[in-house]
Amino acid sequence: MTAVAYLGWYRTTEVEIEVSEEDVRRGYAEVGCFECEGTGWWAYMEPEEPGGPCVTCKGTGKVYVNC
Repeated sequence: MTAVAYLGWYRTTEVEIEVSEEDVRRGYAEVGCFECEGTGWWAYMEPEEPGGPCVTCKGTGKVYVNC
């Protein structure tokens, strides 16, 4: 199943994502974080610095989207 996630400050950037039917619960699906690419670690932005947990997903690597 294809879903659309709206990202950005004003929620105007559309990103198509693929979710399976069993992942959707009560209209929400758990997908990999868009900011850290599912790693939960913020260091990918600046690899030479230690970084920290991703702010968007709180270090879990997963976010919920409304389907």
